[in-house]
Amino acid sequence: MEDLKLAYFAGLFDGEGCIQIAHHKPQRGKRTEQHTLRCAVCMTDRHCVVSFLAFGGSVCQKTKFISNPKWQMQWTWSISSNQAKAFLETLLPFVQLKRQQAKLAIEFQEMRSRPKTTNKVSRDELKKRDWYWQELKELKRRHDND
Repeated sequence: MEDLKLAYFAGLFDGEGCIQIAHHKPQRGKRTEQHTLRCAVCMTDRHCVVSFLAFGGSVCQKTKFISNPKWQMQWTWSISSNQAKAFLETLLPFVQLKRQQAKLAIEFQEMRSRPKTTNKVSRDELKKRDWYWQELKELKRRHDND
């Protein structure tokens, strides 16, 4: 993809996108909590959102909001795990507002994707994942207060 188009996607993502590390407590039948990298863009312009499918992921439509019938339909593109890392690496040279978040998220996914010797996640590993989760939340909070 050419740089001009990547810069366009990076601008949309900077303004309307979100980088998060989803944190899930253990569910029935699972032994440990989970942390998953996720990127998303949510807008009312379906065409803009669907254009992000060039990076993979999926698009879903949010149903009408009951609280305000005047609000327009929303569309959300999302991508997770290694696909999200590849997406962030591609846009990193062009992203401005979310640069630090993107770097931290890439680092998290690299750490998360290292080969494991066992299927069980150690306490140290969970602490690292939790640190990335908290650090990303803090970066977002600081950015919101700038």
